[in-house]
Amino acid sequence: MVNHESFAIMGTWWHPRASSGDADAFDVFETATQEYCGWEEVSKAGLLELWKREGPFEGLLGFSQGAVAVHQLLLEGVLSPPPSWVILASGFPSRAFAQGTPLTIPSMHLFLQSSINLRME
Repeated sequence: MVNHESFAIMGTWWHPRASSGDADAFDVFETATQEYCGWEEVSKAGLLELWKREGPFEGLLGFSQGAVAVHQLLLEGVLSPPPSWVILASGFPSRAFAQGTPLTIPSMHLFLQSSINLRME
């Protein structure tokens, strides 16, 4: 089981920190000097433990950063067996992971046109 102290950083993997370690010293558009902390060690490990203990699940629903996490787990191919479908709601492009790889399972993507995280092109 993931310990409770880990939850303090579990919710930070989608927010960049300056490589210098100063959490307040970063420019959201300057990714070269940023690092993302907590995905491999805490969030991914906890989700995989849950999948192993409680799953597998027929489908997954991810909301906001949960949509990003579900997408990344599918891209990494670490869910075995994988879900048959996903619903991703209010997700956003993460600067922590490579973008542009389509999912290979049926998916529904929900978002608002007015979302500040997406550009309608």
